[in-house]
Amino acid sequence: MRKIIVAIVILLAIAFVIFSLTELQNILDALKKSDLVFLLIAFLFELICLYNSSLTFGSLYRLVG
Repeated sequence: MRKIIVAIVILLAIAFVIFSLTELQNILDALKKSDLVFLLIAFLFELICLYNSSLTFGSLYRLVG
């Protein structure tokens, strides 16, 4: 019984890796077709949002002690 469970887990892990690699290939294809300026603007906007979120959480932690 244990060997069957281990075999199923290994099979699922292999399937996950295969599907992850194909998804990664799709992401790389989309990035190759994209405009670099818009990617940089989106990355900068994401950094600003992350910084704003960290400041908000820092203020809340200081507020509650």
